Amino acid sequence: EVSAGTTLMQAADMNRLLCEEMRGLTERRDVLLQLLPSGRNEMGTGYEAILAATLKHCAEVSNQFVEAIAYIEGMLRKQLSAAVGREVTAADLLEYMKFHGKMLFHEAYAPEPLCFHVRRSLSHSPEGIVSIEQQACAVPAFGCNDGSCDDIGKMMALRSFAGEDWSCVGGGGCMGVPGPITTHASRCRQPKPMKFPLSASTTVTFHGDRYVHAWLSPQFSGLGPKLSLVARTRQFSSMIVLIGRIVSAQTFEPKHAVIVQNKDEFLIPLELSTIPSPKEFRD
Repeated sequence: EVSAGTTLMQAADMNRLLCEEMRGLTERRDVLLQLLPSGRNEMGTGYEAILAATLKHCAEVSNQFVEAIAYIEGMLRKQLSAAVGREVTAADLLEYMKFHGKMLFHEAYAPEPLCFHVRRSLSHSPEGIVSIEQQACAVPAFGCNDGSCDDIGKMMALRSFAGEDWSCVGGGGCMGVPGPITTHASRCRQPKPMKFPLSASTTVTFHGDRYVHAWLSPQFSGLGPKLSLVARTRQFSSMIVLIGRIVSAQTFEPKHAVIVQNKDEFLIPLELSTIPSPKEFRD
C-alpha cells in the first residue's frame, strides 16, 4: 500500500495522464479535419496531417522515455559511486579476481604472470625476458587522483624503463607502468623436439618448455584491453624471437622473426579477436 504522503504516482494518476493525452490527440485531430480538406483527390488532406501529428507525438513520447531512463540510470550510478567511493574499472575487477584466485586455486593451478626468462639451460644466466603486457590501468596507483604518480610510482617506472628491474612483477599494469598479464598455464612435462624450416632443404630442431595459456579478461563496454608482446635482453646477451603457428605436433611455422641483443627492447601491439560462437560458426 502507498501512504498518503508519498511522491510516487499511483495507477489512478497514470490513467488520468493517459486520458489527458488521448483528449489532446482527439482535439488536435478535430482541428486538423476542420482546417484541411478531406477529399480523396485533394493534396495535403486532414488525414495525412493527423498521421504526421500522431507520428510526431510518438517520437516525442519515445524521447521523453529515453531521457527518463537515462536520468534514473545516472542517478543510480551516482549513488553507487558515492557508496563505493569511486568508479570501479576493469582494472579493479582484475585485481579482485587475482586476490580471490590465490585463495580459490591450489598453488599448482593458481594464475601466474605471463613472463618468462629466456636462457640456454638451467646452468646459464637468463639472456632476457619475453612477456605479454597490458598497458597501465586507467586508475592511477598510490593514490594519484590527478593522473600523476607519486615518488614510488615514478621510481618504479624509471627502474623498469632503465632495464634495472628484471623480475616479473605486476600483473596487468596496475602499478603505474605496463605489467604482464596473469594467465592459467598448462606445461608439457616431457616435450618432444620440434623443428621449423629455414629453406626447402634445411630445418632447425629445438627443445624447450611448452605452455598453453588461458587468459580471463574482464572488460567494460568500450574499454578493451591493450596488449603488447614485449622482449628485453640483458647487456652482452642476445636471442631470436619467432612468431608463427604450430602446424603439427612437431612442426612450427614461423611468420616473423627478430634478433634482440645488448639491452634491446621491442614491443609489438597485439590485436585481439573474440572466438565466434557455435551459431556464428554455423552461419
